[in-house]
Amino acid sequence: MTSNTNTINDIQDILAGSGMPDPDLIRDVVVEYSEACAEVNSQLLKIGELLNKGLYSDAIQLSEETPNTLDVLAELEFNRLLDWKHIVGLVGFDLPPTLRTDIAEQLEEAYATQMSLEGLLKKHRLLALSRAPLKARIKILQLILKKDSANPIWSTDLQTWEKERLHQISSELKIHVRKKSFSEIDALDQELNGPWVIRVSRDIRDQVTNAQRKFQQETARTELASVNTLILEAFNEFDFVNAALFYQQWQVLANNAQLQPNDRLKTEVQDALAWIEEEIADSEKQQQFQSKLSILERALDRGASQTELDSIHYQVNQFQMNVPDHLSVRLTDYQHTLAVSRRRKFILVSGSIGALLIIVAVLLFQYIDRTNTQNQITSAVTDLVRLRQKDEIESALRLYESLPASIQAASPVTAEKEQLESLRAKEQARALSFEESIQQVESHGYENPLTDILDHAEELAETNSEKRQIADFQSRLKEFRQNALVMRNEDFLSKLETYRAQVLAAEQKVKTYSISPTEVQQLGADILAWQKLHKGFQNGSVIVSLNLLEQVTPLTLRLKSLGTQLKDYDRQQAVVKETTQKIGDLNSFYFSLESLAKQSPSSDEKLKLGRTIREKDGVHAYQEWESFLSLEDFNQITTLLPIRAKQLINQASALSTQNGNVEISVLFDKYQAPLEAISNRIDAFNKATKEDVKVLLHDPLVEDVWLVVDKSDRYYYCPTAPTVIDDEIITFNFLPEANGDPIEKKSYVKDIKYHGISPQSELADRLIKHLQNLDMLGWERCFYLMTQEILDEQALSEGNRTNPILSLLLLRRVVSIGRSGSHAFHQAFEKFDEKIQDSDLEIAVDWVNPENNEAIAIANKVRMVLNDLKSNQLDDSGNHAAELLKNYSQPLEVDKLDWIGWLWKDKTGTDQILLKSVPSKDSKLFVLAPTATGSALAPREIGKVNSGTPVILDHTLFQHGRPVFVIAN
Repeated sequence: MTSNTNTINDIQDILAGSGMPDPDLIRDVVVEYSEACAEVNSQLLKIGELLNKGLYSDAIQLSEETPNTLDVLAELEFNRLLDWKHIVGLVGFDLPPTLRTDIAEQLEEAYATQMSLEGLLKKHRLLALSRAPLKARIKILQLILKKDSANPIWSTDLQTWEKERLHQISSELKIHVRKKSFSEIDALDQELNGPWVIRVSRDIRDQVTNAQRKFQQETARTELASVNTLILEAFNEFDFVNAALFYQQWQVLANNAQLQPNDRLKTEVQDALAWIEEEIADSEKQQQFQSKLSILERALDRGASQTELDSIHYQVNQFQMNVPDHLSVRLTDYQHTLAVSRRRKFILVSGSIGALLIIVAVLLFQYIDRTNTQNQITSAVTDLVRLRQKDEIESALRLYESLPASIQAASPVTAEKEQLESLRAKEQARALSFEESIQQVESHGYENPLTDILDHAEELAETNSEKRQIADFQSRLKEFRQNALVMRNEDFLSKLETYRAQVLAAEQKVKTYSISPTEVQQLGADILAWQKLHKGFQNGSVIVSLNLLEQVTPLTLRLKSLGTQLKDYDRQQAVVKETTQKIGDLNSFYFSLESLAKQSPSSDEKLKLGRTIREKDGVHAYQEWESFLSLEDFNQITTLLPIRAKQLINQASALSTQNGNVEISVLFDKYQAPLEAISNRIDAFNKATKEDVKVLLHDPLVEDVWLVVDKSDRYYYCPTAPTVIDDEIITFNFLPEANGDPIEKKSYVKDIKYHGISPQSELADRLIKHLQNLDMLGWERCFYLMTQEILDEQALSEGNRTNPILSLLLLRRVVSIGRSGSHAFHQAFEKFDEKIQDSDLEIAVDWVNPENNEAIAIANKVRMVLNDLKSNQLDDSGNHAAELLKNYSQPLEVDKLDWIGWLWKDKTGTDQILLKSVPSKDSKLFVLAPTATGSALAPREIGKVNSGTPVILDHTLFQHGRPVFVIAN
């Protein structure tokens, strides 16, 4: 942002002018001000994002970058901004962006918050830098959050820290429990009960509480042991004061220790505790008695009534304790005084009553005369009501007729008479209704009786005659129904026997699965419908006897069992079909077998399937070995690279480790040694073993060595070529010994038999060429030719052949490496190697020294051995190696099993072979079965396929669920 002072000044000048400004003149100012507003808004939006994230310090720092955002905003928000916007709109320009003063207000609040938080934030940073304990940092963060609750960053951090702290508390608790640090556990409890942003799980609280409780119990038990000693001492000395004090402590500690009734700490002081409790009870009783005596004494002092004194005296006597003499005398005297007062009052009251009685007698005679008539009315009403309540309506009306007219005219009597007449009318209507109902029932008969009307008639019947009519009809109806029930029972029983026969037939068909679940279901539905038809009552009678109905239930249960059995079979057949489709997928197939075993109703079938399932690993092992031994590598083993040979060995080792040795694995044994030999052609660092020969051939005594042989047959080996001067003098530097420095020597050319490149150097060149052609020649051919080269040179003339000792050294190394890299070469050259390694050939001499006569003698002996090997053994060993290689080159014959089916018993229990695919031609069928108890699985012929139909020939190999194979090749 740039300074906007000039722009604001221009705006102020425009506003100070009169009239509407020219749009062209103010265009630049409008654009400049709008761009300034947009720029400061952009900066404020960035600041707002930081504020929303709670990054107050970053927001403040961004706002204070030059120029200061709030300063720029204050400058752009000048006094007459609304006037300026009005003019801009009138002249047709876009209004400037509205300044984001809301973010500025948030920024100012952040300034205030930051100032109040400065001390806490500083401490927060210091704790973080010093890696202070999380507990202390959480406390500071809680204070910060309390002051700056609107900042989400503090709450987020606090939640993260609190989660970590809960993990720490769980770990610390285990340590404190182990160390029995009760104060530390108590501190953890206080911390958990403090303010937390996240929810503290009930589990961690319970752990701390349980640990506290455990320590409290242990501490309480320890203190109880001491208190028990003090209680027993006080008990023995009958010191009740101290005993009561210790008893209070004991109760608190026993509660903390949660003592059980038979706890030792309780039983050992139970007598003392009983004595203390008894003494405490007596003391409390004495205090209560004294309190009641005080109440009695205060009642005497204030002159209480006899009733109150009697109540208090009764409460005192409940304690069955002696009242003090002085109080007893006071009570007796006071009661005597009250008695005298009562007698005086009685005498005064008796005189007044006598006068009153004379007046009452006069009034009484008048009253009796007036009420005599009323009594007669009451008596008549009473008699009428009594007869009405006994339903003796006619007797009551006759009584009414016998009453005097004055009594009949009384309103209560008249009212009762009206009620009686109403009741007589109702009774007549009831009797008529009953007669009509019983006639209707009788006329309708017994086949389908009108039970509703009969019930109504029974409700109406009141007289004995009416009730006898009802009873007679019900008796005849019962007899009719009993006869009908007998007939229905006979029909029901006949049908029941038919259904029984059908269920039995269904059971026989289910044994051979010659009936469908639908047929069984339909039969069951028919029986249930028939049973339902005969259940309950028909016109108030039982349709058939209940004992017959109960005989239907076993049939329905048997059918339900058959249906379940058929459904299980259908489900099993579906799984069988699905299992057949899974042939080829080992895991899915055996998973289906496990499902079949679970569904199988036969324990024997489950057992057999279980045996087959346990053979899964063996089948898998066979397939793994079969796949491995079918690799093309075994048909071209002589041309394998060493790295591939190592891979095959490792793969075979892994198969043996993971799956154990199965019978097919013995086919690998033929190739074990050849592959190991091939893998030896490189070392652990993938360096070719043949390089060891090259290193030997590049030795200073082998490569680029010159030879001078004089007429005395002394051999001088020179690191540099000899120099011939004028065809007369030869100068050369020869090695006096293998590790010595060259010595210069001069001689006449006429005294020299040979001078030039050494034969071992020429031999080394030829050997290196063979090594370079190793991939083309093959390992065995290459090392045979190198062996031949070394031996052939011994037949050369003097001066053109390598020192025999050096030849033997080269031969030993070449044969050794050749044997290590080829099993055929190793076996064929075994005796050859024994001869060149013969300890009698003492070649540890300095053959370089031309004056070493011992070396010359040994060289002659070695030459004889080498010539013998050349003439008598080299060709035999080479031919033997070729024969062995020919054997290794023959293809490995592996019977490739093609999985096409499996063994299963059909619904009749017949052994079956279920095929997923039928071979195109007649084939032998195999299963993988042990050849002996506990032995590995091997292919064993179980049957054959004739014209597409599988036939089992050896049922001893049949085992439920076993896979069936044909030999693919």
